[in-house]
Amino acid sequence: MLENASTAFRSSGDATGLVASLSELRGRLLTWEGRSPAPEPIVEAARGVLRALDVEEPEEGWDRWEGPTEEQTAPPARQMPRILRAEPMTIEAWLAFDGPGELCEGVLVEEKTSTALEDAVAAWFLTVLRAWALPRGGVVCGRGHKLAVSTVSGRKPDVCVYMPNDPSAETGAPSTPTLVLEVVSATPADQRRARLTTSREYGALGVRWYWLVDALNRTLEVLELGSGGRYIMFLAAIDGTMSQVGPEGLAIDLDALWAAVAPMGL
Repeated sequence: MLENASTAFRSSGDATGLVASLSELRGRLLTWEGRSPAPEPIVEAARGVLRALDVEEPEEGWDRWEGPTEEQTAPPARQMPRILRAEPMTIEAWLAFDGPGELCEGVLVEEKTSTALEDAVAAWFLTVLRAWALPRGGVVCGRGHKLAVSTVSGRKPDVCVYMPNDPSAETGAPSTPTLVLEVVSATPADQRRARLTTSREYGALGVRWYWLVDALNRTLEVLELGSGGRYIMFLAAIDGTMSQVGPEGLAIDLDALWAAVAPMGL
């Protein structure tokens, strides 16, 4: 919500202070585990947003509470990616950085973890997609490839496919992949990353095809970019040969995939 608000107000020259306040609050919330009470720096950042919106403090004060008096059970802390560096980092510095981590709104955070099975699935798709793309002049990158999804964020997808003269990119920019594939693990944190965070980022970048592979449940979801930068379900499958999975001429034999990774424990 704060990210969307910052984007909406950033185009207004009169809202510079508000955008700065929203960005500060969002940055502080990235490190908060959601427990009560909120730390004072977060409280002050939230009040800074209200001040920027010219919201006056009520007579009874901001901290008035008329809810239940009995002890409440705190919700379980939401898993967040671990911050690897406290200092802000630019996208240029991240692209030149040799160490681990993804860039999330200017903050270097821990990359997703994967199992041997998920690694095997990613490697299988890398081989198949390269065999399809290379004769067509494409370039396919695996894990470790850095993709700048905005001026302040960067990701490392499992597979990126770049094709020449791809009409899906509005400007035809070679920096926009035609297809991005993520092998999703069962952890809630990775599910949020793949289905909410990176889905929004890849859509805004203009990536036409977004594939999600669940290695544990043996599913392939093919999402196509629709209007407004949002993905819509194009295909979902668990087995068989998929000859209409997105880019023209590309076929995926899911039976061959599951057979190939069976030794990894599937």
